[in-house]
Amino acid sequence: MTKPTRTQKEKALKPWIEFPPAAYSEAIGKLVHHSFKTVNTNAAAGGVRIDRDQALVLPYVSARTLLPSVDIRMDRWEGAARAKIYGQIDEVDAGRTDGIPSSDLESIRQEMEQARQTRYIIGGDHLSPRLRQILLPKGDGYVAISPIAAAGVSLVLRQELRRHHDAVMAERDTVKEPDQRVLRFVNTANFPIGGSNSQNAGGLIFNMQGPLVGQAPSLESSLREALSLFHKGFPRPPVSTVLMREYRAWRHSVKGDTARNMDTRVQHQQFLARFAQAALVAGRRARLTLETWANHLPDYNPEAPVLVSREVKGWSRGLIDPALRSRQWSAEMASVLARAIAAWKSQEFPALVLEQDELNTMVKAIEEALG
Repeated sequence: MTKPTRTQKEKALKPWIEFPPAAYSEAIGKLVHHSFKTVNTNAAAGGVRIDRDQALVLPYVSARTLLPSVDIRMDRWEGAARAKIYGQIDEVDAGRTDGIPSSDLESIRQEMEQARQTRYIIGGDHLSPRLRQILLPKGDGYVAISPIAAAGVSLVLRQELRRHHDAVMAERDTVKEPDQRVLRFVNTANFPIGGSNSQNAGGLIFNMQGPLVGQAPSLESSLREALSLFHKGFPRPPVSTVLMREYRAWRHSVKGDTARNMDTRVQHQQFLARFAQAALVAGRRARLTLETWANHLPDYNPEAPVLVSREVKGWSRGLIDPALRSRQWSAEMASVLARAIAAWKSQEFPALVLEQDELNTMVKAIEEALG
């Protein structure tokens, strides 16, 4: 029997407690995305709710940039005294339907939709001095800024992190050679926000207690690995086993007809783009390893370091060193990767037998994804 992953496990649902409709309306009307209590539980209570019109299209993750695609979960700015009703509201927002009277379910959903279209600020007239502030220059003076994270964004990151780590564990079960694995664990810190009882700061606050940690490239890679990469490059095109199994299961679901209709063609192109991106990630990791040990590589020249031997195959050299990439490299890399995908096999899946037309289509899609 397959052991369920963390994302597959579900908490046991508590019995539903019915509250008057007015109580739900009042509680939902006070929900916020950014609560002052997440900065300091001793600060005066308050918070900010953003509406969908405040969405931003920018290349970073925040509550406003996620709004176009995600209904960011909201939290209470009040203390824990009314945690029960807020907890039930959050369960409905997360998708719970079991054991909930239809009238409560419909009422909560309607009020939540209304709240998401209405911006709201409470306690913002005079911010507590307990809130940390950053002074930003503006003209001849400064503007005091209080950075406040959104617990709902931390929840999104936590969910994605769990899915990623499940994929890492699945890959480790199937790929025994560490140097052939593509996925890596993402480091997190331990940040006890909310004190000994995080419920005092909010119902979603526990999602903020394990923030992601951005670190410089570590020295996990050995000199031996760096020298191997220098002299041999990649012995074979890097193909993610986890992604490969997902891809083969999808091909089986469409009975191998990847051009059946527009939807299947788009899905096929998306898979091939993911293979291309996974290969580029493997190339970046190899380059970081080589840069870490650059001064130990043969004929090291700090003015013009050579990270990969000229004896290494062109597709492998270009995958490691972006400066060596060209349109010709993209075509060669796409051809090599497409053939590696077709040749991949396991106890569950035999190698693919493809017509030349389909192989050419795969090469073209991968080449476009490589840029």
